[in-house]
Amino acid sequence: MQSESPTLLFIDDEELSLFVNEQIALITYPNARILKARSVAEGISILEKELDILTVFVDITMPGESGFDFLDKVCVETSQKKFFMLTSSIDNRDIEKSKEFNCVGAYFVKPLSGRILRLALEENNLPFFIGDNAKLTE
Repeated sequence: MQSESPTLLFIDDEELSLFVNEQIALITYPNARILKARSVAEGISILEKELDILTVFVDITMPGESGFDFLDKVCVETSQKKFFMLTSSIDNRDIEKSKEFNCVGAYFVKPLSGRILRLALEENNLPFFIGDNAKLTE
């Protein structure tokens, strides 16, 4: 099962967020393979080389290109990949814009939790916006 040893890509310009996401992922899925990118260009490069990535978490606000710019370049209807927004933004405009991308499975507000990660990898009918991780128990 892919979710027992997933290959995950986190795209975020904040090193601390990448570190925390990696640690949460490894606690939740000890056999996970974690890839990290600090920019849209680096994320695209990793996706082109690493064909086994099925799940991508992308931040919205980054220097240069945004998470939306990333989705504009990689979101195709034939993709088997799951894309999730993982951001600190609770701006309704960002949530609504994320809904315009058919490849985005859900919009999660940071911080990542093991519960959110399991939902993303194992559930098919998620609510689009999950903004209060504190109310989700492990």
